[in-house]
Amino acid sequence: MRMAHEACARHLLAYSDSQLIVNQIEGTFEAKEESMIQYLQQIKELKTSFDHFQIIQIPREENVKDDCLSKLASALEDCRTRHITIQYLPEARSLLAIQPITTRVDWRTLITKLIEEGHLPDDRWEVARLKMRATRFLVQAGTLYKRSYTHPLLRCLSTEEGAHVLREIHSGCCGAHAGTWTLANKVLRAGYFWSTMRKMPKALLSHPSTCRTSHYHVFPCPFTQWGIDIVGPFPIASGQRKFLLVAINYFTKWVEAEPLARITEGEVMKFIWKNIVCRFGVPREIVSDNGR
Repeated sequence: MRMAHEACARHLLAYSDSQLIVNQIEGTFEAKEESMIQYLQQIKELKTSFDHFQIIQIPREENVKDDCLSKLASALEDCRTRHITIQYLPEARSLLAIQPITTRVDWRTLITKLIEEGHLPDDRWEVARLKMRATRFLVQAGTLYKRSYTHPLLRCLSTEEGAHVLREIHSGCCGAHAGTWTLANKVLRAGYFWSTMRKMPKALLSHPSTCRTSHYHVFPCPFTQWGIDIVGPFPIASGQRKFLLVAINYFTKWVEAEPLARITEGEVMKFIWKNIVCRFGVPREIVSDNGR
């Protein structure tokens, strides 16, 4: 009450968790102790300095924080003296490394400036070309997008971002090590676009990588080596055919077969000439176990 009076308060609403004190102040209970009578006398004198004063009793469990503060204040030697301690740190306790962000000029810069600010280059031929090209683009929330007839809006990327997208689609966790055109089409279906997206897949696949080392090997002469064998005899078919002369290419696993009634040198030479030489050229090697 004394602090409120010093602050020039005119209306005071006080709360207390002591039923005895509340009733003694309101006059319901009588104070018998000399010390309590003196306290009540000071309260009556302070009440006259307010236009309105009221004290309300609250449960003790709702007054825990205020009770702790009152005990802390009573433990101090002088409650009236208040000190505000200001601590000064000569240097920061923790240093954060901040990497500067530099804005690079790429193929998107001129188009974005034309759409947002109407900025045009000095060359009139470049202005005409840029205006025609900018009709296929739009800017949303500061990001450049390209319109597409068969896909939704394609987000425009820089060359560095495009290279990262290519690597992820080509050899990422879900990559299939696709070829040049397939890789470019997958980028479009993923919703990205940049100016050199048709050229970069070829440059990416031309470098030595795991997909090249494990790629299907193309042989310069795929039909140079054949394996030939005789299978049978089988149940007699039409024309008394009961043997099967089979030739298999070693590299492509291509199979040539012809049923024969009997196995002779002439039939084998005829088969090799008609089914191998005339169709695939003269082989470098023919492997046979001579019917064993």
